[in-house]
Amino acid sequence: MSEIQYGSLARQTESKGPTIYALSISFVALSCASVILRLYTRKSILRIWGSDDIAIVIAQILSFSVTITTILQVALGGLGRHTEFITQDAFVAGAKGMYSNLLVYNAAQIVTKVSFLIQYRRLFPSHTIQKICTSGLVFLGIWGVAQQLITAFSCVPLELLIPKWHGRCIPTFSVFNLNSVMNMVTDFAIFAIPIRPVLHLQMPRRRKLHLLAVFCLGFFACAISIVRLIELHRTNGTKDPLWDSAATAYWSAIELNVGILCACIPTLRPLVKKFAPRLIGSTARETLYAHQFGSVQTKRSKINETGIYVQKEIEFQSTTELRSKEAMKNPFSIRGESVDEIIIEGADVTNSAKGER
Repeated sequence: MSEIQYGSLARQTESKGPTIYALSISFVALSCASVILRLYTRKSILRIWGSDDIAIVIAQILSFSVTITTILQVALGGLGRHTEFITQDAFVAGAKGMYSNLLVYNAAQIVTKVSFLIQYRRLFPSHTIQKICTSGLVFLGIWGVAQQLITAFSCVPLELLIPKWHGRCIPTFSVFNLNSVMNMVTDFAIFAIPIRPVLHLQMPRRRKLHLLAVFCLGFFACAISIVRLIELHRTNGTKDPLWDSAATAYWSAIELNVGILCACIPTLRPLVKKFAPRLIGSTARETLYAHQFGSVQTKRSKINETGIYVQKEIEFQSTTELRSKEAMKNPFSIRGESVDEIIIEGADVTNSAKGER
């Protein structure tokens, strides 16, 4: 057998399918675990439930659907293999899988973003932040419907998605590119919302940086969005679409599930504090005291002329918030009486006061 025949055989058996399987399944498993832990924390430890929790559950269900349709594209449609070795029937099956995948993926992204905005509305009750989040929710609703219509009817009739059939279609790359760019832009806009309110908090720098880092986890998903967009552009005009689009497929799965992870991680502090308090700087004695006696309402609001100390039993338990009176008047500040989820390390009020003097 000649070298050409050996090369042709190797190319025919070459596949990125195992990589797509591994990454898609691994990341959906991670996001699923984070959602389960979030639900346990909210229902069993805090005994509270919000609409953002419902949204993230819906996003996770849609994420499972994205994983399933991705796997079907590999198993039935030849995704990850060289296109010239794929039969017409397999190509048709892959096109149907891709069509379903896009619709579910778009919906999952929108619902995940909605979860973030609902959470921000609860965390930051100032009028300005409320208006920003409400406007964001309205925009996501309008864009979500438009996005699905553009994707669903990108070819009229729908059968024209299948190659070699005559008809009229919006260029596939244009649809993909529009969705990806809008997804990336909305990601950056949403994850930037908490930055200014957090920076206005009056607290030790180390604690503020910790809080800011938690809120900025979402920018990791933004970085993945950029990578996915780059991979998408590499497939434009390719003569081997099934092989070259494999990276776009698994980066899509990674991006979606990392977004869900970023939505869940900030809500897990009570769980960590209950089972591994030392990981967040709490001693076992402090944790036991918090569980036995609850949050101690401090009477030290006048301990410092420039600050007000608010300690209440909130989602993250025994949280002490230090805010300046000036920050309270700022439209981007957080009203202590409405804060129910702010992610600040629990601390002794007296110690916080000493740190600010």
